[in-house]
Amino acid sequence: MQNYNVEVHELVLSTGAVAISVANPTDLVKVRLQSEGKLPPGVPRRYTGSLNAYSTIVRQVFAYNLIWFVKMGRCIQCFLR
Repeated sequence: MQNYNVEVHELVLSTGAVAISVANPTDLVKVRLQSEGKLPPGVPRRYTGSLNAYSTIVRQVFAYNLIWFVKMGRCIQCFLR
C-alpha cells in the first residue's frame, strides 16, 4: 500500500466535483431534449436547442434542485468511491 498525501485526496475530491459539475447538467439537458423528441406532432416544444435548454434549466431548476440535492449528493458519492 502506498501512503498518499493529503494533497492527493484533495485533488481527487476537486476533480470529482468538477466532473460532476459539468456532467450532471449536461445529462439533464440530454434527457430533456430526448423526451421532447417523443412528443406527438403539434405539441409545442419547451426548448429550441441545447443552449436554450441550458439557460432555461439554469433559470428554473439550477438554484434549488441541482445545487443541493443532485450536485452535492454526487460530489459526496464520488468522494466516497
